[in-house]
Amino acid sequence: KHIDIQLAGCSDSDKEFVMEHDDEEIFHSDFKKQGLVMKFPEFADPIEWPGLYELSVSEQDICKHNLDVAVKAYKSPPEPLDVPQNSIYPRDNVQLGSGSTLICHSMRFFPPPVRVRWTRNGEDVTDKSTLSQFYPNEDNTYNQFSHLPFTPQEGDVYTCTVDHKSMQTSDTKTW
Repeated sequence: KHIDIQLAGCSDSDKEFVMEHDDEEIFHSDFKKQGLVMKFPEFADPIEWPGLYELSVSEQDICKHNLDVAVKAYKSPPEPLDVPQNSIYPRDNVQLGSGSTLICHSMRFFPPPVRVRWTRNGEDVTDKSTLSQFYPNEDNTYNQFSHLPFTPQEGDVYTCTVDHKSMQTSDTKTW
């Protein structure tokens, strides 16, 4: 059994268009850079889909229209909120002085997205990190990852701090 997912999501402040096959992302639209981000393995031949980004833009117009209609029809019901469960861990075995990547994983939250900030020994290093697209779960919640490349030194303390509209206070995880 195979599952294909095409997700067009939108809110007042965010938008998403992603295609998946069997829980593996094929591509997503980067609306800031106005293009597709393909997620094929490095060994795979690249595939071009002319017009697909433009399709994702038109899907956003439809999504916004449907959102406006639903808000009026249901008289602006309160938005359901699910608090993210967060964790921090290294991608690989860590050795002092060798480069690696820390991952801050936020899971089972709604609505997307989360905001992630990083520190090293109390200094903000968020600008060195990346934040993935948000990935849907079968229960209508989402997962999102932030990656921070780092070279650990003796005594270093790293934190990732997650903010989400469902939370009264930020959640900080330490590594």
